[in-house]
Amino acid sequence: MPCGTAELSPGGRGRPTVPVSSCWKNEFSAAFPAETLANAGIASIVRRENIPTGGTKMNQNELIAEMRNEALAGWNEGGIPIGGLLVRRGEIVARGHNRRIQSGDPVLHGEIDTLRNAGRHPASFYRECVIYTSLSPCVMCTGAILLYKIPEVVVGEEVNFRGETDLLRARGVKVTILDDPELIELMARYIRENPAAWNEDIAE
Repeated sequence: MPCGTAELSPGGRGRPTVPVSSCWKNEFSAAFPAETLANAGIASIVRRENIPTGGTKMNQNELIAEMRNEALAGWNEGGIPIGGLLVRRGEIVARGHNRRIQSGDPVLHGEIDTLRNAGRHPASFYRECVIYTSLSPCVMCTGAILLYKIPEVVVGEEVNFRGETDLLRARGVKVTILDDPELIELMARYIRENPAAWNEDIAE
């Protein structure tokens, strides 16, 4: 699709979806006014089709935007909207999102999908990484972070779910909580509309 045009991606489970575009957010806004995004119910989060992985150094705001992109990818696939990135020296080396529903894999949380997508690396590799996750990590994902001695975690929000950030801090991991309003809104809506799937995800 040419830059400057866009279309609404098909929604899963009858839910409205936000527009999908290969253009940057400001170009997209010209095609779809703010009220269209508001009617979609996901504020202004936009999923881009052409997304960088590796070879491009990014600042914090750009990395946070890419974490949102992964959460939104899960939403648009009919899954749980939790996204993750593995970042080394400012470059994204892997990305992923919760795909439990899509794949039928009970352990494929966003952080686990991200680590799987990173492939095999020596232990020293992970000690230079930061993992970004749009929702506070559960005990399983926290265990993976600790196992690979990833020294820093950036959490999009923990309003909707308070994971194991205290445990991470107790083990010497630097934890930054963003409480990003768009991620809070996205996750809250999913939980309201899909309580059974959410409870299954957190084993309750």
